[in-house]
Amino acid sequence: MGDALGKLTEGYWPREIAQTYGGPITNFCKPIQPRSRWEWAHAEVTDDTHVTLLVAESILEMGKVDRLDIARRILEKPIKGWPDWDEFRAAGGPEQVGHRTGNGAPMRISPVGIIDSP
Repeated sequence: MGDALGKLTEGYWPREIAQTYGGPITNFCKPIQPRSRWEWAHAEVTDDTHVTLLVAESILEMGKVDRLDIARRILEKPIKGWPDWDEFRAAGGPEQVGHRTGNGAPMRISPVGIIDSP
């Protein structure tokens, strides 16, 4: 839910949100994303949610965090909105992928809680 709502204002300063949307955003609406090369629909989630779900699916099926399995799943098809996808794919396979992350990493790691209870 937060990802779908947050997509509406990703990359905007607070004053730009008001200018772009005519005031505070109080409901789902069509995202206005002049800084994005993708078209986004109402309440569409971003790469953060897609990768989070891939990580969770991998953990549930593998019974552990398996970075090669996660990488394989990511390589299977493009993930809309993930600017690193082409670089990831061009790296030559999961074994060659570096450990660079963006600010979506805290969200994407959340499924690790599936196997490591508090």
